[in-house]
Amino acid sequence: MTDYTQNDKTLALAGIYQAAQMVYELATTGKTDEHAFKASLHSLFVENPSSTLEVYGDSVNDIQLGIHTLTAQMKSDQAKQTRNIEITRYVLSLMILQKKLKQTDGLQKISNVLETAKAQQEHFGDLHENVIATVARAYSENVSTLHPRIMVNGHHGHLNNQRIANKIRALLLAGLRSAVLWYQVGGSRWGLIWSRKKYLQTAQAFYRPNYNYLQNRLQEDQTKQESQSNVGGWYKGEGESETSQPENTKETENKPDSESENSSYQSIFKDADKTAEVDKKPETSKSPTNDSNVIPLESGSTKDKNKDKDEKNDH
Repeated sequence: MTDYTQNDKTLALAGIYQAAQMVYELATTGKTDEHAFKASLHSLFVENPSSTLEVYGDSVNDIQLGIHTLTAQMKSDQAKQTRNIEITRYVLSLMILQKKLKQTDGLQKISNVLETAKAQQEHFGDLHENVIATVARAYSENVSTLHPRIMVNGHHGHLNNQRIANKIRALLLAGLRSAVLWYQVGGSRWGLIWSRKKYLQTAQAFYRPNYNYLQNRLQEDQTKQESQSNVGGWYKGEGESETSQPENTKETENKPDSESENSSYQSIFKDADKTAEVDKKPETSKSPTNDSNVIPLESGSTKDKNKDKDEKNDH
């Protein structure tokens, strides 16, 4: 791949959002779409692709969850309160971590572990738990030591389930792979802010409305978030509004986004930046009776009096 277009940047960004959305789903519900999961996991084993789309199975259908999530998070008609700040935080953290990773020999070490996972795929199958566990190990050994460490918010029962925890780590690694790809094809955080409409319009061109099951699941997520915000749950954002209609606006080819829209979208990244900064150092001043606990996944099963409450885990 040598000549990069807005399509390339949008597809790679959708790859990051797809991984972040599935991390959120697994942490809060314990399940996610297997087709999208397979596509994201597949991206880790694609070497020397002839196109950006080839990284995701060479079909835009394989990245629809990321397209849906990206458009829902970027629409200017969505109030700031209705965007899912958790997903934005995961995306931002992955963008930061890919730069940190490139400053170490982590990418080569990850590549070595993925070779083992590739051999396991040939023996066990693409989505076998041994394969997922090996990919998760690649993340734990080479990314978990970097800062900012990604704090995944979710339910205690799901986050302490080793199979789900492995899937979450595997998806974080897939999101990191997409973040590396995004920068390779010309993506940047400032470019994302100033060219938001271009990203949005390109994503809407990739949108496939016949994938209604995605909309149904995103609607369920919105209802759940709104319910949790009413009872003071873990989530820093309110319910995400994933199902509103695309905005009907016309734009000149090289016309920059309006100042107010840029300011609104930039504020989302600023909030996520602040959250990521806080996550670097766990709070120690909270009362031990507080419902919120930080349980490292590496510690295995942990006894917790508040097991029915939502938990926060450090990846």
